[in-house]
Formats: sequence, C-alpha cells, structure tokens
Amino acid sequence: MARLTPPLNPNLEMVDEEGKPTPFFLRWWQDQVDTNSSIPTLETAAQVSAVLDIINPSVTWGSILFRGETIWDTLDTGTSGQVLTTNGPSAAPSWTTLAIPDVLDDLSDVDTTGVTDGQVLTYQVVSGVGSWGVATPSTGGGGGTSEVGTPNYIRNIVYAVDVSQDPDSAAIETDLGPRTTSLSGTPTITGGTIVFDGTDYTVYPTGADLELGLRDFSIKIGKFSTPSIATTQGIASHWNSSGTQRGWIIRTSGSSINVLVSTTGSDFPTVFTGATTLSSDTEYDIEWRRVDGTFELLIDGVVDATDTTSYDINLPSSQGLEIGNYDSSEIVNLGTIQSFSLAFLNDPPDTGNPTESIIVAASDETTALTTGTGKVTFRMPYAFTLSEVRASVTTAPTGAVLTVDINEGGVSVLSTKLTIDATENTSTTAATAAVISDASLADDAEITIDIDTIGSTEAGRGLKVTLIGTQT
Repeated sequence: MARLTPPLNPNLEMVDEEGKPTPFFLRWWQDQVDTNSSIPTLETAAQVSAVLDIINPSVTWGSILFRGETIWDTLDTGTSGQVLTTNGPSAAPSWTTLAIPDVLDDLSDVDTTGVTDGQVLTYQVVSGVGSWGVATPSTGGGGGTSEVGTPNYIRNIVYAVDVSQDPDSAAIETDLGPRTTSLSGTPTITGGTIVFDGTDYTVYPTGADLELGLRDFSIKIGKFSTPSIATTQGIASHWNSSGTQRGWIIRTSGSSINVLVSTTGSDFPTVFTGATTLSSDTEYDIEWRRVDGTFELLIDGVVDATDTTSYDINLPSSQGLEIGNYDSSEIVNLGTIQSFSLAFLNDPPDTGNPTESIIVAASDETTALTTGTGKVTFRMPYAFTLSEVRASVTTAPTGAVLTVDINEGGVSVLSTKLTIDATENTSTTAATAAVISDASLADDAEITIDIDTIGSTEAGRGLKVTLIGTQT
C-alpha cells in the first residue's frame, strides 16, 4: 500500500456532526476510512500501530518515528552500538558511530598470565590515544603485561606520549604537559612509532616536577627498537654534561640497556646494566623505576637489574627531559619509540582508623572554676587510643596556672598533668606539655576530669577537655 500523506497543520480542530471539536487529523483520517475499507478505525493501540504502518509501510523493527519537514517520517534501524544523534532544528536525526579507539574492542593482546584478585585493567588516554595494560594498582611492567608485586599507587603522571594510534606522518603532540614540548629536527610518526633518523629528538622543558630526588617513580619506554643495538644511543634522559647538569640517562650500550645516575649533578655514582642481550630491529618495553627505595630495570616486564642504594637524584638546572637523545646534541637514537611516560608513585592508602576527638565540658561558661575531683564523669563509647590531650577555657586564669587531670577508673592517665598558663586560653601554648602515661582507654571505661589548681586572681571559666586519638 502506498504511503498516505496527511495534509499540513494536522492539529487544527473541526466540529463534528454532534458539535464537538475534532482534531483535523482525526477528521482527515476518518475521511480515508470512509473512502477505503482497508484502512482501520482508531479504536485500539493495535489499530493505531496499523495506521503508522500505513503512513510508512516500509518501516522495520527498531525504526524511530520523527517529525519531518512536511510529514511524519521514520529513521531506519542503524547498526549495533550506534547512538541516536540530533542534528539540530530543521534537520533529521541520524545514527552515529562513536570514534572510540579500536583498542577498546579487542583485548586479545592483553596478557593475563599471573593476574590475581584485586588487579585491574587500566585504560589510559594521552592526547586522545588509548593503550591497555594489566597491572596491580601500581607500577606495571611493559605495556599489555601483568605484574604481581608490592602495590604502589600512581600519584601523578608528569609527562607521557603515546603515538600507537596516530596515523603515519601525524604531528607529534607538543602540549602534553604544563610546558610545551619542542622538537629538534623533524622526528616523524610511522607505523604507530616515533622515528628518529639520527638527528631528531624531543625536549620537554625542565621543571621541579621532573626531579626524581628520593621519590619512588616509574619511567617507561614502549616498543623501543633500533637497527644498531650495539651502538651507544640515548633513549631518554634528563642530563647535560656541562657543569652540574647531570641527572639520569637510559641508553643502549654493548647490546644491553644501560642507566646512568648522578646525585650531585657532576658525578657518576652508578650504572645499571641489564643482564639481557638485546637484538637489533626488535621491539622492547623498557621500564626503570624505584619502588619502596629499590631501583629496578625491567625488560618486557621482567626485572633485569636491581640496586638498593638510596640515590638522591639531582635535577639538572637547565636541561630538559629528552626522548631520543642525551646531553642536548650527542648520541641521538637511531630507531623508533612508541610511547614514553614518567610518573611518581606513593604509598598504598591508609586503611587504619582516622584520628578523631572527644570534647567534654567540665564546667559551665560563666561560673568561676574551683578545684576538686570528678568535675565531670562520662563513659567511653568505644575502646580508644590516646595520642594527645588538650584543655581550653573561655576566660583565661590569671595569677597562677590552671591544672587539669584525666582519670580512667579513678587512675590518672597522665604522668604530667594538663596545664593552662596564666593569661592563656589553651594548653597548646603551655610551658610544660602534658605527658600521657596510659594511652589505652577501654570501651565503656569511666572517665573523670579533676581540677587540681586554678588561677589565683581569676580562677578561669568555661573549661573543656579534648581527647584526641583513634578507635581501637
């Protein structure tokens, strides 16, 4: 059956034979029913559905009804995973395929060997480029590998670049951090890697955020390859041989990965040399990191060298972070690198009980304090470990020191009592600090507050005592 086309302005009202208003569309439809017995009346939902089928007999399951320029129309079904997109006024809607990197659709290259409970699959986007890796919530091995070890948690990625999804001849991103990366020569992108021809490299300007110092960190180089592995070549560095500008270098040397470190900017205290003999024209994932104070050099996720010496790695004052080079213009890499990242690590989150405080009033706000025991009595709501005690007053004592004691079950928990010096309002400024002798307060223990001495001129008013510590 051909499509029926209602007239324009279908919502205008007409008066039927009984004098009641009828929408123009219903009147128009009834005219069609009167002249064509194959057209149903509008009495049931099924009949309304049949009407819509008559309006567009080619509609299929999953199609969307929308208002066109002059008539109602339908949008045919899209493909699985597409989303409905409005194209603004005076335009028909359409189906859109989201531009998600292909890596999201295929996990076949993720090695899950050795993965244990609590590990996570992470997706990191750097300048719109995605890459997968399996790791504990910490330092991972090479991209796409799993690793079991002491958890260390990423605090911040200082600098990162990944061109694995970039098309050939694409421009290398230069806004990957708070400072602009500069390009020396014309390193290019080919086959998802940065290609260095022997004169090219990238430089990220130096800054305090690049200083390794004594902190735990992770420096990763993804898919490094060179046609001449035995030649000494700079892969990445923060180093300048001039003056006291030395920091660190990751390089090839004698078919191995070699890391140089300086702690003064002018010395060479250590060289990490990997045990693995590398091959030319072969891709390797390299990581140099410090975890819980131990340096590790990893090749393809496997530890290749370690050092437990505590090196405080100085920041070169002028030299930037270079990829494909070290020492500004010397020993430029003759190969390819797919990705680079520098991140600092921190300790696992504290799962212990948070510090809290219990504040108790030991008097009213206006009455002068008097000495005596049991000025206030209360019971502990739970077991508690004291780390600090304080006292404060609304009106400061004058003429003499105010002394306060805290008791558990009638026995003082302080070997040196709490004091508030004359003219002061808090014990935090007292000449003699309180000393806790019994830090463990039992659940439901009876706590009493005593006032041992008061000010001789003004006794003090409005006493409060604060217990600071953690639940146990």
